[in-house]
Amino acid sequence: LISEPQAAGGLRHRAMGLFDASAEEIFRIATSYERYSEYMPRIVASHVVSQGSEHALVTLEAALPWP
Repeated sequence: LISEPQAAGGLRHRAMGLFDASAEEIFRIATSYERYSEYMPRIVASHVVSQGSEHALVTLEAALPWP
């Protein structure tokens, strides 16, 4: 996991991994935004707000424990 500071005190996070699948399979799964809740722990809902050929704006609702 790589974290990078952003403007206004925010952070951008990136994760890297090794998968036993083709690049096409990984891309298809990673861009199936509406199905995130089926295979991402704690994601309750996801909705595509806008999408173009090189970007996607997706809202995520997560069930996160709070102390």
